[in-house]
Amino acid sequence: MNDPETRYRVKHVDERVTISASVAIEAITIAGGTEATWRAWLNDSPLPSPYDSAGGANYHHLREKTHAAIDEMLRNRALPRKSTGLILATTKGDIDAEVQWIRAFDQVNDAGHSRSPPTLGNEASTFAQELKLAGPVWAASTACSSGLVALIEAAMCLLDGDAQCMVAAGLDVAGDFVRDGFGALKALSPTLCRPFDRNRDGLALGSAGAALLLGTLDAVQRPVCVLSGWGVASDAVHLTAPDRDAGGLIRAMRQALTMARLAPNDIDVLVAHGTGTRYNDAMEAVAIRAVFHGPSGEGEQRHTGRIGERRGPMVTALKGLIGHTLGASGVIETALAACIFAEQRVPPITNLIAPEWDDLDLVTGTPRRAARPIRHIMKVASGFGGLNAAVILSAASGGGEASP
Repeated sequence: MNDPETRYRVKHVDERVTISASVAIEAITIAGGTEATWRAWLNDSPLPSPYDSAGGANYHHLREKTHAAIDEMLRNRALPRKSTGLILATTKGDIDAEVQWIRAFDQVNDAGHSRSPPTLGNEASTFAQELKLAGPVWAASTACSSGLVALIEAAMCLLDGDAQCMVAAGLDVAGDFVRDGFGALKALSPTLCRPFDRNRDGLALGSAGAALLLGTLDAVQRPVCVLSGWGVASDAVHLTAPDRDAGGLIRAMRQALTMARLAPNDIDVLVAHGTGTRYNDAMEAVAIRAVFHGPSGEGEQRHTGRIGERRGPMVTALKGLIGHTLGASGVIETALAACIFAEQRVPPITNLIAPEWDDLDLVTGTPRRAARPIRHIMKVASGFGGLNAAVILSAASGGGEASP
């Protein structure tokens, strides 16, 4: 379809798509994998900077770990690999190999260049072939919303009957190319990433590989949660800066609510993009107010019993802990958001000390238990070029229907 928003808009889905296994692959940013990262987030115990501690992340090393983890995930479930596909989310893939190929191409003519270019599509195909996956395969590269878009594309493959199972994987490395680019934009924090803090001064980069295994309900025995709604929208305001009116993100969030047949006050937790930059966090605050507080700013009072009562869902974010893992961020952050259902506790926003917005229910200091069971979690992401996405995860036992 020519309209990218129409492509992703499915108003009602009777056959729910489930996340049957979520794995945050052990990588340079995540010591010990999903469980270790979840415990660090829950206990507000920041992990060391992956880039600095490793002296520079290595794409091939991270790729091997991601590959091994996905292979183990598939073997443990004895899934039919011939009918399993892969969507790979990445912003740049192996950028060093791409540069080397271009340099070699410049030195020979077309006929003398025998190697295929290391494009993102070729990388996804090679990755799937190594895993012996014969279902739909492609790369999703929509800047920092790539991870959520990969998850959505995988779900759409299932709903279209193109595969029995789908792997949504995210893989990105914070190497010199990325660091230099964000440095040129003056987006890197010289101190710490502090999402939604009044003293925030930029983002921190991270490297990660992660994967989510999706299947329809009739093919999944032990679903972690249900992917009950999603939305994708572009604001096209600026090449790198977000829309200060949050138009694209607001539309993506409302699309997801419509598809899941949920009202705004059904959402218990919002896992924000939360980069820690001045403009991104401010834009997200605008979107949260618009969606959850209503046109007049009047919203339902929620989560009573604490000092300084807030409106709307509890808001948390991960990038103060693991850094901004770019194309992998949507996948790894969705995997960790799914852990909230089992624990029924919401981890705090790492490094948040002085919240800038008093009307948002920002989780600070210690994990929070909600006044009611956590049934629906929204995860959002925004990328360069105004590329916005939102997904809703619902508890497997509760389905995706709106609360009475």
